[in-house]
Amino acid sequence: VGMDVGVNVDVDAGFGQSSQNAWTMNDLTKESNHSNTDASNDGPQNNWLEGVRVGIPEAFSINECPPQILEAWGRTISRLEKSGATIHTISEKNISPTSVKMSLAAYYVISCAEASSNLARYDGLKFGESVCPNEEILNQDKSNNNWNLREMIVASTRAKGFGNEVKRRVLAGTAVLSSDQFHTFYEAAAAVRAAISSELNDAFDKDEDNDYGVDLILIPTTITDPPSIDLDSSTPDSTEAFQNDIMTTPISLAGLPSISIPVQNSNKHGHPVAGMQIIGRKKAEQKILHAANVLMKCDD
Repeated sequence: VGMDVGVNVDVDAGFGQSSQNAWTMNDLTKESNHSNTDASNDGPQNNWLEGVRVGIPEAFSINECPPQILEAWGRTISRLEKSGATIHTISEKNISPTSVKMSLAAYYVISCAEASSNLARYDGLKFGESVCPNEEILNQDKSNNNWNLREMIVASTRAKGFGNEVKRRVLAGTAVLSSDQFHTFYEAAAAVRAAISSELNDAFDKDEDNDYGVDLILIPTTITDPPSIDLDSSTPDSTEAFQNDIMTTPISLAGLPSISIPVQNSNKHGHPVAGMQIIGRKKAEQKILHAANVLMKCDD
């Protein structure tokens, strides 16, 4: 039985070998969900971005971003300009560096809280395969003398059915939803989500503080090189993996559509050293996919 892990941070996503694949997948998703996006079944029509305004937020130029990622970012900006797009800097007064950095913690507070709440249904009674209590659970019951049969079945089912990462998120989510921590953590995270969502959405609107209003935003996807797919390579710990999400969590909290594409650095024949994400306002999938198509053809 499938169930949502997070309500507000879960989104449809997919992988493709090209922007054309992503375009096709988006059309299929749109049709199945009867969504009113601006995507078209015709796919990308040309390799030109004349009149498209692309924003570069200063707030995402964080100190942790290494030189090779910054170089790939700059090369991508140059490709956009050569394709006809105009580049606009989004100042820190429009998108705050504080909001960006706090988004990482806010995202994990909210996602863990929702995981804890939603996965509470996975009990082996209504949802999931029921697992008989093992010897460890039975011995624990004898020592505590306060577990009934239902609680033992639930504990056994969740212990076997959840992986280590899921267990970490459920435990963290349970903690932040406790009565003595809810106001400190969850409500604060919700306030950060509202702030970054407002700032990102305002960047697309033309007003007295933003005299241009951008069509798209371009930022790196991560602050590290892509990990190796070698199964023998060392796996970064959870903390390092969480920190690497600082570029994507603000977009997820704001609920904006985006696409991440590989961008090669100065070594044309090397592996892609960076992912760049193109972000648009809600229901702007066509512009996002078109820009991705142009950039990927520049690397051909």
